[in-house]
Formats: sequence, structure tokens, C-alpha cells
Amino acid sequence: VKLDSEEKEEIEYTEEEKAYLQEYLEDLKAFPEVPVEARKALFEKAVLDDEIAKQKLMEVYLRDVVEAAKEMYSPDVFLGDLIQEGNLGLVFGVEMLTEVETAHETIMAQVKQAMQMLLEEQKELHGRDKKMIEKVQMLDEAIKSLTEEMGRKISIDELAIHLGMEIEEIEDILKLTGDEPEEEETEE
Repeated sequence: VKLDSEEKEEIEYTEEEKAYLQEYLEDLKAFPEVPVEARKALFEKAVLDDEIAKQKLMEVYLRDVVEAAKEMYSPDVFLGDLIQEGNLGLVFGVEMLTEVETAHETIMAQVKQAMQMLLEEQKELHGRDKKMIEKVQMLDEAIKSLTEEMGRKISIDELAIHLGMEIEEIEDILKLTGDEPEEEETEE
């Protein structure tokens, strides 16, 4: 566990993230800090659906959201986006309060869940991007190889057979790379 905390301290935010964090923390100074003991009274009122108490709790927890974002930080996601997702989780968490005893845990669970979902979405997106890049590279290599082998331009049909891919998939990849399939110029 000590290793993880040491690793987190070594994380370098981008200059943009540092500037964002500094400005955001400066903005948070407008909201007075509320000691942990004093939060219980806010929890009690929020559980009874007191909108003013709910608003105050959201303000109180903004700093906690920042701390959670720092703990969950990944270079794949802009720190500000992580904080904003956490803030959305904060709103849900405060709205979900039903028990004073578990209020803090409920709020922080929603904050972290919202951030985790963003991190997972980004990871999935990066995975899809990587697969697409690999397909583009494979397609490019196959085009060069077949063109060289046959001594002429090859058709999408030949490429599809060679790669074992659907023609539509090849056309979609070519469109993404900016290369329009030439076979679309058929006369009717």
C-alpha cells in the first residue's frame, strides 16, 4: 500500500491540469470549510429533503471530490474532467441520502463511481482507437504488399479476399483515413 501512495506522489500533471487545479482550488476558497463533526447536522437535514442543507453539503464536498480525483487520477483523463464527473456523482450522492449514519459513504461512493465510469469509458475508447489504428496499419501494409506483388492497383474485392474482411469494413476504414474507395464511381 505504501508503494501505491509513493507512486501517486510521483504523478506529474500537465501544465494545463496544474493551472486548472490551481484556479479551481482558488475558486473553492469562496466556500467555507465545514468540520467533519458539523456535517452530521447537514446530513440530518438533507435526509429530511432540506434543499438548503443539500446545497450546503454539495459545497462542503467539493474539496473531497478534488482529493478523490487526485487519488484516482490517470494520465489518460484530464484531471478537470475527472473532477467534473466527481461533481456529478456528488449531486447524485446527496440526492440519494436516506440515512445519516451512511451519508458520507453514500456521497463518496457516488463520487468515486462517477469517476470510475469516466476512467473505464476512456480506457474502452483508447482500446477501440488502438484496434482501429492496428486495422488501418494492416490495411495499409496489405495494399502495399498486394500492389507490389501484382504490379497494379488492387480492388477492394481483392483486398477483402486477401484479408478475410468484409468489403464494407474496408470501405469504412478507408473513409476514416480519408481515402475514398474508388469503386464507388460505377455507372448506372
